[in-house]
Amino acid sequence: MTTKIIAIGQKHPKWVIGACEDFLVRLPKTYQPKIETLPLAVRPQTGYDTKQAQAFKKSEAELIFKKIQPGDWVVALHPAGQCYPTETFARFLSEWHQHYKNLIFLIGGPDGLCDSILSRANCKLSLSLLTFPHTLAKVILVEQLYRAYTLQQNHPYHR
Repeated sequence: MTTKIIAIGQKHPKWVIGACEDFLVRLPKTYQPKIETLPLAVRPQTGYDTKQAQAFKKSEAELIFKKIQPGDWVVALHPAGQCYPTETFARFLSEWHQHYKNLIFLIGGPDGLCDSILSRANCKLSLSLLTFPHTLAKVILVEQLYRAYTLQQNHPYHR
C-alpha cells in the first residue's frame, strides 16, 4: 500500500515542513505518506471573481488528474465532507490499506478542489467544522495518519 498526500500550494514555511517531518519519522516506512505539492494556478495580485476561481481550480485539477490512476482510492479534503472521530478514521484507514493498492489524499488550493476532482474522489473528508489554512490542514492530516497508526498498534499516543 502506498499513501500519498497531493496538495496544491506554494513552498511551505519551515514550521510546516518540520511539523510534518516530526510525525513522518515516527511512522514505519510502509506507513509514511509521500507528500507532493503541485503548483498553484497563477492568480492576480488583487481580487478575482467566481468565474476566474473556477478556471484556476480546473487548471489545478488537470495537474492532480495526472497524478492519480483509475484504481486509486482518493480521499478529497473538503469542508462539506464527512467529519469522523479519530477512532472511525483509523478504522477506515485500516480498511483502505487492506483493500486498495494506492491511497491518495487531496488538499486543494485557496479556492478548493474542482468539481471534477470531487466527483472522482471515493470519499470526501472534513478535518473539522473549523476552517484551516491549507498548510495547517496538511500538518493536521499527517498527525491524524500518525494517530491512526498508533491506535492500530495500541500505542498510548491517543489517550
